[in-house]
This record gives sequence, C-alpha cells and structure tokens, in this order.
Amino acid sequence: MFLPDLVVFHSTFIPFHARVADELKARGIPYVICPHGGMTREALAYKPWKKWLGRRSFFDSLVAGCAAIQYLTQGEFERSGDWGRPVIIVGNGIWPPDEASLATPGSQPQRVFLFLGRLHIEHKGLDILLDAVTRCQAELRRNYVQVRIVGPDCRGSAAWLSQQIARRAIGDLVILKDSVQGEAKSGEFRSADLFLHVSRTEGHPTAVLEALSYGLPVLITSQTNVLPEVLAAGAGWGVTCDSADVARELVRLSRAHPSLLAATGLAARHYAVTELHWNCVAAKTLEKYRQIIRVARRAA
Repeated sequence: MFLPDLVVFHSTFIPFHARVADELKARGIPYVICPHGGMTREALAYKPWKKWLGRRSFFDSLVAGCAAIQYLTQGEFERSGDWGRPVIIVGNGIWPPDEASLATPGSQPQRVFLFLGRLHIEHKGLDILLDAVTRCQAELRRNYVQVRIVGPDCRGSAAWLSQQIARRAIGDLVILKDSVQGEAKSGEFRSADLFLHVSRTEGHPTAVLEALSYGLPVLITSQTNVLPEVLAAGAGWGVTCDSADVARELVRLSRAHPSLLAATGLAARHYAVTELHWNCVAAKTLEKYRQIIRVARRAA
C-alpha cells in the first residue's frame, strides 16, 4: 500500500478532512492545514453558530493534531490569531504572461476599472463597490470611466447585482459580465487600467496576483492580505472597506495622469515576475514541507 509522507488539507470545516486526519494520526503521518482565509476573525464571524458547532464537533481537534498551519500571507496569519500550532507562510503563485500580452494602463482615453472574480457580494465587497460608484458617478462619467465586474454567479448574486445597477441608474458605468476563461480572461486584464479588489476577507487572492502579472496597478483593501507587499513594491494603492473611501480613490485614479498608471503597472509586473512566479513559490513550499517530514521522522 502506498502511504504519503505528508498530507495537505485545503479549506476548512469539512468533516471528511477530520475523518482522514484521524487515520493519518493513527499511522503517524503528518498533515498540514491550509485554510485559505477560513480561520481569520472575519471568516469565523460569518455564520458564527455554524462555525462554533463545527469547532466543537471536529475542527478544533483537526487543528490540534496538525503538524503546521500554512497561511498564505503574513496578514492572514495575523488576522487568524494563535491556534497553538506551528506556522508556515507560503503564498499562491502565478505563471506570468509573456510581454506581448501585458496591459497598457493609461494608454486609452476611456479608463477601465476591473473586478474579476467570484461574485460573492459579502466576501468580495461588491456592495461596497456599487455604493462607491453611486457616490461618485458624475465624476466617473466626466472622466470616461467604465467599471467592469466579471465573474461567475454565486447564489443569485448576479441577479442582485443587475437589479442594483438598474435601480441606481449606473448601467452606463458598471458593466456586469459572466465568467471568462482562457483568451477571453486574458483580454479582460489586457484591456483594463486598474484592478479593483475591495474584499472584506481573503486568503491570498489569485485574481490580484494575476492582475499584477499583467502589469495592472491594483486598488485593494488590507483584507486581501497583499496590501503591504503591493505598497512596498509600488504596485498599487490601498483602500478601506468604506464606500466613501473607495469613491474618493476611484475619483483620484480616474483623474490620475497616464504616466502614474503606466509606472505603477510596470512596478506591478516586476513584483509579480520576481516574487510570485510559481517556480519560486514551489521551491519555498517544498522546503517547508521537507522540514515537517524530517521532524515527523525524527519523532517516530
């Protein structure tokens, strides 16, 4: 029978994982939990009674037996608190597109501000984004800004967004599009001037990493868990989960000189290629896992 040296559980609050973990513990096989934001204070506050029941029935035991918790960013770790287990921090990665496929922010008269991701209203802060656009709609029209919201429906969210866009009379500003893949997805990144991600909670959002790799500057909240790195790289700007603050930033960036968007986009691309490439991320991850396996074998 083949037995693994290490098992990595992705996501949280899945009873099947706890049953597998019991078998692993009986065989002396170490396992790692990668919660993808599911152990942060914000995530635990969502449907709290369900989370409380899950913790009491199986999840705390699952965590107690793990060799380590793998957080995707330092920010996710800090917002998850102390669970009493060793911690490793290694994030997601990307395969950067070639130079011919990059965005050219600031190069066109009309500006496209893009959100691309799952249309989860609460999680992704899409209600905040619509409120912000509503607040500053006159200014966005004057500056020829289009806000594109692209992604798959999530429990009727697309219908809700469509209704809100119509009710607020901002259909000329906000374009809602279905999920895209492949070349169509690449085209959305290439045609944008700014990537928006005003999430209330995240692990390490791949969409933001992809946007950076296309040379798109980003406007993101601290809850995306990549804001410190983005600011340090000069690859974008931060905003709070407050619609008035988001509106102010949308107006400022709608007025920004094209050279600012272009320079920030170049910094975004450099950061993505040098720090987020899957080859680099995979090497870091494998070294962390080898350390866990060595410790487990010494303890056996």
